[in-house]
Amino acid sequence: MKIKNLSSNSTLIVITALIAILIVLAIGLILIIGAPPVALSNKYAFVYLLGCILAITGLLILFNRPMWAVYAALIVILLPRSFIPVDINSLLNRAATLVALFVWALTVFIQKRRIHLPVSSIIMLIFILWCGCSLYWASSLDTGLTAFQMYIMRFVLFMVVIVNTLKSLDDLIGLMNILAVSGGLLITISIVQVIIGGYVSGTRLQILEMNENTMGVYLIMFTPPVLWWASRANQEQRIFRRIIATIYMILSIALIGMSGSRGSALSLGIMMLAFLAWKSSRIWGTIGVSILLIAVILAPFVLNITINRFLGSTNESLLTGREYIWPAGVQLIGDHPLIGVGVGNSDYEVIPYLKNLGFKYTPSGEGESLHNPLLTVFAEMGLPGFLLYLGMLLSAMWSFIKMYRYSYLKNYNDTLRQYYPLIAAAFLGYTVSWIKGGGMEVEYSCYIMLVLLIAPLLITREAERPAKSRFDGKFTNNSPFE
Repeated sequence: MKIKNLSSNSTLIVITALIAILIVLAIGLILIIGAPPVALSNKYAFVYLLGCILAITGLLILFNRPMWAVYAALIVILLPRSFIPVDINSLLNRAATLVALFVWALTVFIQKRRIHLPVSSIIMLIFILWCGCSLYWASSLDTGLTAFQMYIMRFVLFMVVIVNTLKSLDDLIGLMNILAVSGGLLITISIVQVIIGGYVSGTRLQILEMNENTMGVYLIMFTPPVLWWASRANQEQRIFRRIIATIYMILSIALIGMSGSRGSALSLGIMMLAFLAWKSSRIWGTIGVSILLIAVILAPFVLNITINRFLGSTNESLLTGREYIWPAGVQLIGDHPLIGVGVGNSDYEVIPYLKNLGFKYTPSGEGESLHNPLLTVFAEMGLPGFLLYLGMLLSAMWSFIKMYRYSYLKNYNDTLRQYYPLIAAAFLGYTVSWIKGGGMEVEYSCYIMLVLLIAPLLITREAERPAKSRFDGKFTNNSPFE
């Protein structure tokens, strides 16, 4: 039921309640970030206040368009971290998530929508509850609370709001288009920085203080949305869109090559080769492999730093210290196998183990990441947390595989069938970087990939639900949801 169908009194009550809640939310947000509206002592206080006012105005318009709030949140959180001041960036990330949550919750209330949590979301909810329990024995409560908050924010945005707003193929297309736009924005910012600041061959390119490995991971993650956008073009737009997609691939390969990220380079190569396994994505695999070969022959300076790091010419070990960190993480797990050391605390608890193994640790106050999300989760939350986290990942993968088989057997949707090879190939490539990355267990890219794996189940489930049974949970015959 939409607001325009309510009685005038009900409409007034809802709008009044909405404004009241938004004002409370805005004031609470200001207080949380330390800018009381009376004192306005924080130098960014005006920006905070303006943002809250705009949020109140925007929410009154957006509450019947929950997907728009999701799109806005994704655009905000996917901005390069130093594109705007760090303090404002952090605030905007939280605010965007809260806005998306509130818009979705209000839509559910007004329209009496069902709340659906896929298996991955339920498992993550249990995982978060266990994370909360682990705070009890964490040595650093502040560090634990920070990590705990990050898990909650990821759960809210990706595993609750987005999975409940993806209702149709159009919603998925919109989501993928937003990711493609974010990829284009990252490419544009990177190229502008290279043009203005220059680049010296043999050095690692860093964009706006973004970690070199992280930049490569995001460029890979944004590739399927760009290619799917090009694949969906009609006859008139096909050439133009393919040219744009090819340019994106050329620039992504160049930027990853200049970043010197070996993990990203491996991920990119695996993704391109995986594209060749499916007929619908073979053209992109052929283009990608061709670009790589041409770059090696005609522009080796672009790949110089990456090749040198693979060959060991930069006096770095192949694993860049992980040969010490991973065994130290295993020893830490061995001493705390059942309950772990508490969420967010592995970076500090592993330091004595590193010193015992001869690792030259330079105290920085930030600890040392285990550079493996599964090791990190096991070390922090013990065996229960590890099994829950792994279950969340595996359930999303199984959902994708199940829907892939269903789509091909039933010839369900040609546009969606083109989606599977692109996501499968990107996921294979992404996993290579993910498994060796620091902090990847809470990285946005991890949860975006989970959503992309679950998405076919969400939109097909809604399409298979007949009009009468959209409220009783029944489905048509021969569907995989019974």
